[in-house]
Amino acid sequence: MLFACSRPLTSNNHPSKNEYVKDEVVVKFREGVSAEKIKGITASLKCEIVRQIGATKIFLIKIKTDAGVMEIISKFKQFDEVEYAQPNYIYKPTEEK
Repeated sequence: MLFACSRPLTSNNHPSKNEYVKDEVVVKFREGVSAEKIKGITASLKCEIVRQIGATKIFLIKIKTDAGVMEIISKFKQFDEVEYAQPNYIYKPTEEK
């Protein structure tokens, strides 16, 4: 699983379950889903694509409505084209001893 974060993930980087960007989600679409379909699904939920992560079907998506992150995730998961959706967790390095 790939996460949208600015630093490489190591065993010392851990997300807090409660810490995530309040108006962003990370969504992975299934292989074979067209760019047009991805844009349509995203727009139907009043969201917009911020960027695609690498050459994958994983997208950072901005919520453009008052709906909460968990509500939007639930709505994305209702589409067969979506493999997974999750909050855009904030990763922080842990202190080394």
